[in-house]
Amino acid sequence: MISPSPTQPPPQITPISTEPETKIVLSTPEKGKTRRGGVVKAILRPPLKLIYYLIRFIRGHKLLSLGALLLLLLSTSLTTYLATGTLPLGIASDPVSYSLRNVDGGAAIKKWLYAVRDGDTKTLQEMQSTMPTGISQPPDPTQLTTQFSQTSGRAWKSVHVVGAYTQDDTTEDTFVEVELASDATSSTASASIVFHFVTIQGQDQLFGVDLSSARKAIQ
Repeated sequence: MISPSPTQPPPQITPISTEPETKIVLSTPEKGKTRRGGVVKAILRPPLKLIYYLIRFIRGHKLLSLGALLLLLLSTSLTTYLATGTLPLGIASDPVSYSLRNVDGGAAIKKWLYAVRDGDTKTLQEMQSTMPTGISQPPDPTQLTTQFSQTSGRAWKSVHVVGAYTQDDTTEDTFVEVELASDATSSTASASIVFHFVTIQGQDQLFGVDLSSARKAIQ
């Protein structure tokens, strides 16, 4: 006996809703914030565009850009050196050489000052041995370096020419002031020294040197 096949139930049909779909809005920007954002974009857009086009130009003209950068660095360094006697970042900073660059007989004076600063008693003795007697009594090299050299931790903060005076006997008197600090990190001077140098016009040789004055700074 053959049984009839079971009838399948008709598929269920989901009714279509005629109501509009509700959209969920997370946040709505405030008008004030929108205006501020527009102002910020308007301000930043020109410099950002300038940087963008500058980068494109550099990528397309590498050698030209490198040359312009080097020229800018050289001109800045030259301007700084002519104005202050030092190079940028403290390179080649030498107050002794800068202060005496236009002084007659400055080479011999610089050599003597360098010897005092560095504690080089041998050079001081050699230079003083060639000085004519009777012009001045040079200070003792050992005592000089002990009191004023940088070998004991003190630092020469500044060096400048107080004055240079030409005499009728073709000699020239040059007074140089040196300001000392207790150490290299100190921003103020703790003592001041004035050296008196005697030179011959047009010659780089010391004919006399003496300690004109030395005193501590007022605290």
